[in-house]
Amino acid sequence: LTDSGRGSFQGINSALDWVLENIDTYNIVSVNMSLGGGSFDEKAVSDGFSSTQIAALANLGVTVVSASGNNYSSKVGVSYPSSDQYSFSIGALFHSDVGGDFGAYSSDVDRIAPFSQRDDQLSTLFSPGVLIPAAQAGGGVVQLSGTSMAAPVVAGVVSVLQQAAMELLGERLAPIEIENLLLESADIINDGDDEDDRVTNT
Repeated sequence: LTDSGRGSFQGINSALDWVLENIDTYNIVSVNMSLGGGSFDEKAVSDGFSSTQIAALANLGVTVVSASGNNYSSKVGVSYPSSDQYSFSIGALFHSDVGGDFGAYSSDVDRIAPFSQRDDQLSTLFSPGVLIPAAQAGGGVVQLSGTSMAAPVVAGVVSVLQQAAMELLGERLAPIEIENLLLESADIINDGDDEDDRVTNT
């Protein structure tokens, strides 16, 4: 991507091809895709721009996590590539009470961020994605918000789980095993039970 965060799926696929070629060299276990094409998909995509590469990564045991998208305005569906059948779709939560902002009148732990795209079938997980500390280009720290901040949290969790799997089991877990483990240990949240925002809760 350019410095402004724009790019093409041709460039993204070149990056994914590099990952495929270097899985063993760098012990790659997860890929974070904090990017999206702006769609509102409600069905899993099997023929998207990067589907060949994402399927190949999953087949080699690499878990792909992608940002669900930041354009929710009461229209359900998640953005590609998070809608790819072999990618996790990661939405954004508030991690704590940060006051009223980001389209919410108030906030609290495990409330869905109003901007976060969501779908009853395609959303895999939600993780903290509001005011997340990040390294700033040129030095220092900045706080950023978006599903692009939530997705790398999950990619990091996958890396920790795979390290534990190697130490305890002597082998990596398949992406579906990672997904099942995360879902079994996650808290259940409901969109609309305690959200206090300006969007239609699902």
